[in-house]
Amino acid sequence: MSNLFLTIDLEEYFHSQFIRPYVKEKEARAYKYVELLLKKLNQYKAKSTFFVVSEWAEKNESLLKQISYEGHEIASHTHTHPSLSLIKNDMVFYELEKSKDILSTIINKNIKGFRSPNFDMPKKLFSYLQQLNYVYDSSLCKSKIHMLSNNLIEENKNIKELALESIIPPGGGFLRFIPIKLFEKLVFKKGQNCIVYIHPWELDDYSKIKNSVPTLKYFLHSYNINTVEKKLDYILNKFSSRNLQDLLEKK
Repeated sequence: MSNLFLTIDLEEYFHSQFIRPYVKEKEARAYKYVELLLKKLNQYKAKSTFFVVSEWAEKNESLLKQISYEGHEIASHTHTHPSLSLIKNDMVFYELEKSKDILSTIINKNIKGFRSPNFDMPKKLFSYLQQLNYVYDSSLCKSKIHMLSNNLIEENKNIKELALESIIPPGGGFLRFIPIKLFEKLVFKKGQNCIVYIHPWELDDYSKIKNSVPTLKYFLHSYNINTVEKKLDYILNKFSSRNLQDLLEKK
């Protein structure tokens, strides 16, 4: 049996790189699906790490506190969800610092973990994480077929890397596109630690923005989105999930 570590990249649908440039009216919707995810995690007695975009947290303080209170780990997913390799170094540092400050203030706990949007790792990422007293990173997606990742990992003994090891990216569009039995075969290896990721917006319905987003971008963002809840039930029913703090302690 594999060891499951379910992670949730907590962002709004309009943070997605595929549709972000095309969304003019930004309706906050993620909170509905965070509440659904919390119910499912409680149902299956599962724990998770939530990588949170802190501009979302500023508007949803009570819900963030609830996530933490229910025993799930809060980690950083930047402040505004930019592609970090496309912005200047001082802005990368700002995104990491701002997010950590906001999240730790709201839940009154130290924020130890970080994940880059799109698994896009800029050159000085680990140096900045160390300066800001992060403990681990989970931005390294080792699969060669992720469309957006840019893994320029640097040597740093003070930051532990909790990498996504599977042959395909273990979540997101690949969870949506691939039948669950095949996903399980490709991602879950007996006796190994398996980090899986999903987004709250993958439980939503985006038909109303279809006409404002280019066809291919809309397809990549929303294809098979109606299968995600059942696939998540399958995974949580079969595997016992823990948060990344537990994996960190084993490193």
